Amino acid sequence: MVKKILIRALAPAVIVAIWFLSSQQTLPLPHSVVGVDKIAHFIAYASLAACMVLWIPTNIGIYTDKGSQTDAERKTSATYHKALLLCFVLASLYGVLDEFHQSFVPGRDSSFGDIIADTLGAAVGTGVMAKIREIFFRIKNAGN
Repeated sequence: MVKKILIRALAPAVIVAIWFLSSQQTLPLPHSVVGVDKIAHFIAYASLAACMVLWIPTNIGIYTDKGSQTDAERKTSATYHKALLLCFVLASLYGVLDEFHQSFVPGRDSSFGDIIADTLGAAVGTGVMAKIREIFFRIKNAGN
């Protein structure tokens, strides 16, 4: 129970961290690295999306063998994929909201490049965490 609470607290914690950091006039990033701000955006939104994927209930099926699925398994698998898409979309939309928010912070600006980095990060974070969950699903159900 405590483990579930801690896991579910990760996404809100990342959201708060992103909002806090985007509210700062400057960030301690090494400006000698080209594109470091885009890398930071990518990592932040990959982390957010990955944490959001952890919110998907484990009873929503991750079925990898399409040929032997029952109708019920196909429906839960479709629900899982819709949930993954929702994680990606919500993380990406939060990136847009954050860029709008940054446009009001003195010393910061909003950029389309940051939105692209946020969206790419959200896509990678969703995909990687989905693959990790699929691997754990296969390991857990290997004996069945």
